[in-house]
Amino acid sequence: MTATASAAPEARHYVLEPLRPALIGVTIGHLLLAAIVLWLASDSSAPTQAPPDSSSKTASPALLWFRPADFQSPLPLNASVPTAATTPPPATRNASRYITLSRVTSASTSTLSPPATSSQPSPLTSAAPSAATMSELDQIDEALYEAFMQVWTPPDLEQTAPSKRTTRLDISLNADLALVQADLVAPSGSTELDLSVLLAVEKVAERLRSRLVKPDSLKIPNSLPSSFQNSRYVCRIQFQIE
Repeated sequence: MTATASAAPEARHYVLEPLRPALIGVTIGHLLLAAIVLWLASDSSAPTQAPPDSSSKTASPALLWFRPADFQSPLPLNASVPTAATTPPPATRNASRYITLSRVTSASTSTLSPPATSSQPSPLTSAAPSAATMSELDQIDEALYEAFMQVWTPPDLEQTAPSKRTTRLDISLNADLALVQADLVAPSGSTELDLSVLLAVEKVAERLRSRLVKPDSLKIPNSLPSSFQNSRYVCRIQFQIE
């Protein structure tokens, strides 16, 4: 029996099969899809930036620096310091003005001369004025009242103490109804109020003098009634504010 030599094992060679085109296409597609997803995710997470403004190109203002010692002394003059709101001064209140005019008497000009004898009675002792005469006197009183109300400007109440808001004035008119005398018979004690009354007297006196030359709104007769031609017409006027 002869031994037969065993045959040597045959070597095997494994060869990879070539990739199919379909598999290559699917792989490339997955890679592209993954790249697109990553790009979208990075774009959405990026912060939004505003478009550059043309004004940003201008130079920024210089910063103001302070040292620790500056806080113990007043700020520099070029530093902006917020100012506290100032309280506005209280508004002045205009005074309510009142004028009261009363007829004192008709003073005879003969009192400037020697006294009259009993045979020559004074106009003060003459008979009572007629209704027409009284109507003319009332017209004079109304014209004087209107004239003073138009020109009198009293001071503000804040300038006058409550106890100094009344003054009385006596004025005398001659036969031609010109203002010939004015006396503060009861000064108020307030310089501002008394001066405002005296200023009003000057304005009324000027209007009475010029009314015969140029038209005026005063409805006042040209002269006293005939029974008072030798007299002075005296009125007492009280000025009051409150």
